[in-house]
Amino acid sequence: MNVEVCAAIISYHPDAELKLAIEILRPQVGRLVVVDNHSSEKVVKELRTLAEKYDFSLLENPDNYGIGTALNQSIAWAREHSECEFILFFDQDSFTSESFVAEMVAAYRRHAKSERIFLVIPKIVHRRTGVTCLHRTFRGKYLVAQTSGSLMPIQVFVDEGLYREDLFIDLVDYEFCLRVAAHGWRIGYCEVAVLYHEPGNVKQIRVLGIVRVTTYSYSPLRKYYSMRNGIWTIMTYGLLYPAWASDHAYAMLKDVVRTLVFEKNRVVTILMWVRAVMDVLRSRLGRYPYSKGS
Repeated sequence: MNVEVCAAIISYHPDAELKLAIEILRPQVGRLVVVDNHSSEKVVKELRTLAEKYDFSLLENPDNYGIGTALNQSIAWAREHSECEFILFFDQDSFTSESFVAEMVAAYRRHAKSERIFLVIPKIVHRRTGVTCLHRTFRGKYLVAQTSGSLMPIQVFVDEGLYREDLFIDLVDYEFCLRVAAHGWRIGYCEVAVLYHEPGNVKQIRVLGIVRVTTYSYSPLRKYYSMRNGIWTIMTYGLLYPAWASDHAYAMLKDVVRTLVFEKNRVVTILMWVRAVMDVLRSRLGRYPYSKGS
């Protein structure tokens, strides 16, 4: 057990696989906190049972406060326990090996001897396809990283501030990385630690029976956040990180094309994109303001 590590899982209507993820993870860390963003009462009752069985703390939000707020709640909880030097974030659909945490901590210690490290990322493998998800580098450096699987010293949040809560979901992790990297911090990589992760709603479609096109069939609401936060982050950090900004803009453009050609709910999605652009122009962030949905 790595007593200096607090693991944090953010849950939102998780399925039964979360129990297996906790079984693997809990023996590896000194503390575990699950922040639930207003799942159903049935799910919350199951989480309470798991919390008692596996000795972890459960924070129950009375509404969906978004990923940024949930992450910050887990950081505040970890800081209350002085023995925790690191916090290790996970999504509810991420799995680790039994040596994952020890390998990540060892990688941080190794990198920290020569670099100012604020985050260590693992090797990420898609759970169902077995394909390794490559981490992009910019000028030879890792610049951004997804939250799930990231190991971070808690002190970095004291020094650099917390996650932006007004982004609600999507690019919350990227914005933090870009902000902190601007102050000279770097991201380290641990190739031996493998995170088995599943990006939501991934589908592969064959075109003319030859070309495979990967689509992410997120809801129009989720695409609103992705578009709004993507544009806002590019506008905010584009001059500082032009290579990343152009790369992300190109990825957004490809997603637009894939959505228009292959996915359903095109009309609704287009309307949501228009609202996203208008909200950026109005400097309106936060939770989607046109309905009570999350």
